[in-house]
Amino acid sequence: MTTALTIIDQAGRVLAAQFGEAATGADDETPAVELLPAPGQYVVQVDLPDEVEQLSGDELTRLFAHVKVSWPPTVDIPRIEVRRHDSSGS
Repeated sequence: MTTALTIIDQAGRVLAAQFGEAATGADDETPAVELLPAPGQYVVQVDLPDEVEQLSGDELTRLFAHVKVSWPPTVDIPRIEVRRHDSSGS
């Protein structure tokens, strides 16, 4: 699996993706690179098959055009029945 940082908009569409670690600018010759979301956008980290990282730019664009992130996440909690326990012993 490979990890990608993605920027998504409020509709859940992927606007940008970055594989691997960002360049940190170790010296004056190396620029630093970082994905920064604009207002109303979110950064989401996703795990993808290794083969995705080898796709060409056009293939990646087609792949991410079909990805939609649901936000906010929802949690389904099963129905729980609570019974009162009578501790009087009668």
